[in-house]
Amino acid sequence: MLIHMVCFTGSHTLVATGTLLGANPNRVVVKKVVLSGHPFKIMKRQAVVRYMFFNREDIMWFKPIELKTKWGRRGHIKEPLGTHGHMKCIFDGQLKSQDTVLMTLYKRIYPKWTYDIEGSANVQVTPETVVSCTYVEDME
Repeated sequence: MLIHMVCFTGSHTLVATGTLLGANPNRVVVKKVVLSGHPFKIMKRQAVVRYMFFNREDIMWFKPIELKTKWGRRGHIKEPLGTHGHMKCIFDGQLKSQDTVLMTLYKRIYPKWTYDIEGSANVQVTPETVVSCTYVEDME
């Protein structure tokens, strides 16, 4: 749906034009972040992973989240080792030494409401000068 907003103070002046996504209140915008680590020691299905976290508290916080590897293995964190971010992980199969352990995190984000009405058009519109506004919809 294409929307044109026309405001006039006696003569017609195009203020803004653009497209609009559906006004669904259940839509969620998320940001995806992928943390990566390297298997340090591999013992069949278990591996010690480093470089994903740098302290014990972070490992305990993210313990319930599933781990994946670039080669398709899935696993989870069993326990932290020491205080420097090493952790023991269990996977569904043998890990390779060149594999990379990944943890995918999602965060809800909200759109920024920063816009410059004067910079987008050469017309300066204030509430005092606007007599009426009409919305013209073009269905495409």
